[in-house]
Amino acid sequence: MHSATAPWHFLDEALLRGHVPVRRALQRLVDQACALAPDGALAADEADPSTSLLGRIHALCELILLHLQREESYVFPLLRVPVLRLDPQAIRLMQRDHGEQLTCLQETRALVAERAADSLEDGRLAALELELVHLEQTLVELILLEEHHLYAPVLARA
Repeated sequence: MHSATAPWHFLDEALLRGHVPVRRALQRLVDQACALAPDGALAADEADPSTSLLGRIHALCELILLHLQREESYVFPLLRVPVLRLDPQAIRLMQRDHGEQLTCLQETRALVAERAADSLEDGRLAALELELVHLEQTLVELILLEEHHLYAPVLARA
């Protein structure tokens, strides 16, 4: 018998229809960002080095990948075993991660949009912005699935 808190098909769906597409979207984003990096399109503003788009994109990808790894190696295996109880605090940490990911993604999108508006002739930044939009859509779909079908039942039982 499978766990009532996280049916197998939702775990499998989160992995196959969530984590895999997010990883693909991250790879496309990194590929596009790296293609822009050599000519300085992603260079930091000398007045504020934290505005480096490449640095922001790298940080965003690391944040999301670390979260996916924690879910895959810790949270999801515990949800698969009905006799084990997952600490609700672990779920709250995953939810906090979701918020941080979306905030970082939105800030990065805003920075890319600003840079794209400043260099209208460079369609590569606009393409990078579209990749960020796609990543956001993919990530939001995954977060909604996890929040409603995996995490809410655990928290309801706590």
